[in-house]
Amino acid sequence: AQNLPGNFTLSSTADSPDKDGTFNLTWSSSDRADSYSVYIFDRNITYISKRFALSSYEDVTSPFTISGLKTGEYYCIVAAYNDTGETLSNTLYVDVERPRPGNFTLETDADVPVDTDGIFNLNWSDSKGAENYSVFTYNSYITQINDSVTNLADQIDISSFPMPRLMDGDYYFVVVAYNGTGETLSNNVNVTVDRPRPGNFTLETDADVPFDTDGIFNLNWSDSEGADNYSVFTYNGLITQINGSVTNLLNQMTPSPIPITELMDGDYYYVVVAYNETGETMSNNVNVSVDLPGPGNFILTT
Repeated sequence: AQNLPGNFTLSSTADSPDKDGTFNLTWSSSDRADSYSVYIFDRNITYISKRFALSSYEDVTSPFTISGLKTGEYYCIVAAYNDTGETLSNTLYVDVERPRPGNFTLETDADVPVDTDGIFNLNWSDSKGAENYSVFTYNSYITQINDSVTNLADQIDISSFPMPRLMDGDYYFVVVAYNGTGETLSNNVNVTVDRPRPGNFTLETDADVPFDTDGIFNLNWSDSEGADNYSVFTYNGLITQINGSVTNLLNQMTPSPIPITELMDGDYYYVVVAYNETGETMSNNVNVSVDLPGPGNFILTT
């Protein structure tokens, strides 16, 4: 029968303590070995039990890279196998003491002193040793992470982070860098958002003048800067304010133009109102006079 694999020696490039949790395991050749497996435990062991292994890597070759270990004490061992059985290497003790993430800087491309659209990016430099980041906001200066602050993004690994359109207000932001040892808080960034009301815009129509003879036409308007949506109103007189007297034809819609059809004779006034979270802006009035012609002449015969 074949003998067990021969004795062999395991060594590593890990520092003592190791600061990044990444190192190589190297072992000498074991006579009669067909394959090798690497095991990592959190305690010293004298036999292999995959059930208790933190990590196991089968059918590997030397050198073998271990990476991403968090702060802690680890015991590494290699098993050499053949058809008869296994032989274990010596056990290597590795103490990983990864430092907290390094200091880093948070910045923003928001307008200063006041951001007028509520849309901007948060950008941060790399934090040495960080595995991921979370983004937090609050309405005043942030000195610690607790239940008062709002978590905008959790455990992400990229910068930058886009902010959606924020409403008016004073916002403070921090980013927290994490790794297996702990966390590091960035500087605070303050953004003041003051969105103006929608900009002035012009309403027009392609109705016939001075009289529209079929009651079919379009209402067209230019873009209102900062508007989120529009509503269309009509009345039989000049519209100076939106109240219960006017008729809402379309509510909170976005496209222009809109078609008007099947109107009867009469005098019609139209306005469009542009909205955003800050307020509203009303267009000019457009007046359309509809005068449908009567039936044309015809001849009765017998």
